[in-house]
Amino acid sequence: MLRGSRHGTGYEVEIKFKPVSPQSRQVALGVLQAHGVETASDLLSCQQLRSAFPASSESIQEKVARSELDGAPFAQGATATQLDVFADWWILDDMVQEAKALLMEKSGESNIVVLEHHGLLSRFRLPDLLDQARLAEMFECLQAEQARDIDNFSVAQSSLEQVFNDFARRAA
Repeated sequence: MLRGSRHGTGYEVEIKFKPVSPQSRQVALGVLQAHGVETASDLLSCQQLRSAFPASSESIQEKVARSELDGAPFAQGATATQLDVFADWWILDDMVQEAKALLMEKSGESNIVVLEHHGLLSRFRLPDLLDQARLAEMFECLQAEQARDIDNFSVAQSSLEQVFNDFARRAA
């Protein structure tokens, strides 16, 4: 039986994605433009983004809400960002959500948490894995993804420092 950390925080998966290609950025800008985002300007305001997707699907509304979380373009009260920066974040957010879904599928758990997403780097917390075969399956799947979107990845048990930092963050 494989156990996570004795501190009960399980495993953490760190994934570094490959840089966004200019072609992918142009596709994302086209999607934003199709929803009414003005792409002639180099800047995108948070208000423009919200008004472009007022009654969109729940997944788009969640994505717009994620654009204001730590590490996202409108984090910490930012009211505007470079349009290319936002387009890259839009694409990388899709990659992060796909990686989360993949980890959920391969671990057999539904409570995977995105700890952080800054630029090309994302960290996920996984619950304790009880089956070594699931961990091996996750490694194999992540290695297969390296041919597409993932530059590199690591899987490790949460360290005592990470447990402490998480505890301190929740207490604040």
